[in-house]
Amino acid sequence: MFDGYITDIKSFSFKPADNHLPTLFKLDKFLTYPPIATQEFVDLIIESGLTGLRFEKL
Repeated sequence: MFDGYITDIKSFSFKPADNHLPTLFKLDKFLTYPPIATQEFVDLIIESGLTGLRFEKL
């Protein structure tokens, strides 16, 4: 039924980031997945004291 389609991702694996990449992004082919944040982004949010966000390690 779903031959040739990705229906689920159990884990992500990223290459080391280029410094020009955004710290918060979405994957083009997976728009229903939540945004992905770099550790740099998470650290900035925590350091700034902002609340209302929850992060899960991939």
